[in-house]
Amino acid sequence: MLDESETHAERIPSDSTSTLAQFQTDLRILKAEVDSLQIHVLSAAKPWYLQISTLVSVIALAFSFGTTYVSHQHTAQQDQQAARAALRALLQRVTALPKENFELFEKYQGKPTAASQLSSMINGENTILATQAIELVNELGDRVSSSELFAASNAAGQAGMFQDAARLLELADARAKNFSDAVAALRVRAAQAYNLHDLSTGQRLFNDALSVFSRFPVGNRDLEEFTHFYTENFWAQAEMNAGRCQEAALHIQAAAEYTKNLMEPIKGQVTAILNETRTAVSQRCPPG
Repeated sequence: MLDESETHAERIPSDSTSTLAQFQTDLRILKAEVDSLQIHVLSAAKPWYLQISTLVSVIALAFSFGTTYVSHQHTAQQDQQAARAALRALLQRVTALPKENFELFEKYQGKPTAASQLSSMINGENTILATQAIELVNELGDRVSSSELFAASNAAGQAGMFQDAARLLELADARAKNFSDAVAALRVRAAQAYNLHDLSTGQRLFNDALSVFSRFPVGNRDLEEFTHFYTENFWAQAEMNAGRCQEAALHIQAAAEYTKNLMEPIKGQVTAILNETRTAVSQRCPPG
């Protein structure tokens, strides 16, 4: 009869040792997976700003946006500076054209055909430059100064772009930062209104020009009277061109009043200008 221990040994499978080792291996793998899940759950429970990897990513993204914005702003500033430089160059050339036209007229007085051809070329150049100037003014928006708008308006008017000229003059008046820019824009706007037979608007604008020092006080009586002289003289010419002779004479008289307190040689200069206007009015509006 077999011993009891021998009988028990026969009941144990022969590969029990390998099965135990496999079980221990599986247990270690399972424990590793559980540990990994615990780490993930604990990290997910933290706010995003406490997670180093997320925080680094956010900082990197913000830095990328910042550098892109700065680069865009720098490029935009360079474009604006280039546009302003181009506008100044155009306006300088446009301002010089009337002088060149007059010099050609004087030079070729005995050759009307040549003078006419050269004048036509200058007018064509003015039209091209005025168109380009208006495009740059529209592009630059409120970065264009009152004096630049005034020059662009003159170029547009000479090119026959009257609507653009009127719009630019109105902007020039609105953006004026001194009496000189304001009164120049107001006088030309008033004269344009007279040319369009809108006398009430023209008179209002001339009166605004005479009130310019309420907008921009200077505290200098001589400067004020000198400025008002030119406004009244300009107004007299507008009335003359409108065929309103009596009104023109009244503004010549008003202009003369502003010359009384001026000092020489300015007084002599403005008196000569006023005499030219008086002569023009007398020729345009003969007595009777």
